[in-house]
Amino acid sequence: MFFKKVEKLCKELGTTPTAVTLELGYSKGSMTYWKKGKCPSGDIVSKYAKRLGVTADYLLDVSDDPTPPGETNPESEIDEPIFIAMQRHYKKMPDVDRKKMDKIMKALFDEVFPEDDGNVQK
Repeated sequence: MFFKKVEKLCKELGTTPTAVTLELGYSKGSMTYWKKGKCPSGDIVSKYAKRLGVTADYLLDVSDDPTPPGETNPESEIDEPIFIAMQRHYKKMPDVDRKKMDKIMKALFDEVFPEDDGNVQK
């Protein structure tokens, strides 16, 4: 189950399990064991969970909720999967990419909502 979850999340993030595995410093060979249903150590699961923006419990199929504690906003009205995924991806972006994304989003909002003063209410 671990590998299936990793595979699904990687696809959502536009990457591959191989790329994430190598990025985390593990060999491609270790993926073979996980594909066969073997469960990696807690340390490995924790590293994948952090990299993929989910909980270890989600990766191990203990929980259906992938959202790490503290990442939900009870006052938020945005619970659409696309927005949740966008938030998860944004948090993992390098600063240079976040700045690019900020500019893109600001330009989009300026075009769609020209009457808005651009201030984000909290």
